[in-house]
Amino acid sequence: MSLLDRVRKIKSRPFMEAVAAATAVVACADGLVNPEEIDKLVEYIRLDESLSVFDAGEVIETFDQFIERFSFDPNIGKIHAMQTIQCLRRRSEEARLLILISCAIGQADHEFDNNERLAIREIARALGFDPKEFNLDLKAPSLADLPRHRQPPTKPSTGPEWMRKSPPPPPPIKPSPPKPEKKADDIPDWMTRSPKPSAPPPPEPDIPEWMKHVRVSKQENMPDW
Repeated sequence: MSLLDRVRKIKSRPFMEAVAAATAVVACADGLVNPEEIDKLVEYIRLDESLSVFDAGEVIETFDQFIERFSFDPNIGKIHAMQTIQCLRRRSEEARLLILISCAIGQADHEFDNNERLAIREIARALGFDPKEFNLDLKAPSLADLPRHRQPPTKPSTGPEWMRKSPPPPPPIKPSPPKPEKKADDIPDWMTRSPKPSAPPPPEPDIPEWMKHVRVSKQENMPDW
């Protein structure tokens, strides 16, 4: 049975809302609401054969409501979308079909990256399935995805001339010439004179001889002090 026939057989309002919610989860798998990616998904909803059993305008309107919640807050938008998805019965035909449609939406732009795979793996586990049943293993990164070796920064080619050239070395220090010795003719006259003789000591005062040998006797009845 083709995917279209299986969707036509299940056609119901809860299933359509779950498909719109899963589409929003896949579109915002990288945490960003990219307008170009949203426009591609809207066009995919219009053209996808398996969704042609639903009214395209109704599916797009429901999808836009989920996207508005993601734009307001990614966490709130994802919680609301997952609650709508989990309204489907676990491991039912509707749940399995929802995961297949989600994989088809992820491959719509021919770049089924790991962010989209992780989002659908989460949907599969929420509905009771093992992601391996739908070949949702993560891809190894390609060489184009790996960070390239950063080239060392080049010297700036612009700027003043003094910034591009290294300063010249300082000039060598020349030794100072020795000081000339002073000649005798250059010595001041006062330095060549001999010192004057010292003056004789002043004469002793004329004191009578008897005064030199007088002894002062202590008076009686006088204190020692």
